[in-house]
Amino acid sequence: MAYKSSSNSDTWYNVFDGSNWLSQDIKITANGHTKTSANPALAVYNNKLYMAYKSSSNTDIWYNYFDGNNWLAQDVKITKYGSIKTARGPALTEFGGFLCLIYRDDS
Repeated sequence: MAYKSSSNSDTWYNVFDGSNWLSQDIKITANGHTKTSANPALAVYNNKLYMAYKSSSNTDIWYNYFDGNNWLAQDVKITKYGSIKTARGPALTEFGGFLCLIYRDDS
C-alpha cells in the first residue's frame, strides 16, 4: 500500500505479510523526490513493484520501483515533450506482459 500524506506532499508505504501490517509506515519521499499531490498507483511487473504518481508541483507523471530491497534513488519522469500529463493520480496495471499506465489527459 502506498499513499500521499494528508499533511504534505510526501509519499509513504506499508507492507502486509499475510498476517500483519508493519508497525511503522515507511517514507518513500527523500531529498525532494517522490512528492505528489494525489495518491500514487502501484502494480507488480517483472518482479518489481512499480509506483506511478502525479508531481506535486505540476501535471507531470513520474515513476519509481521497488526491487524488494530499495526504491530507485532517482525517480523517472514519464512526461516527455509536453505529453502524458494528468490533473489526477494515474493508475497502473500489468496486462498481457506489459505495464500499462492509465491517466486522465490534462487538456
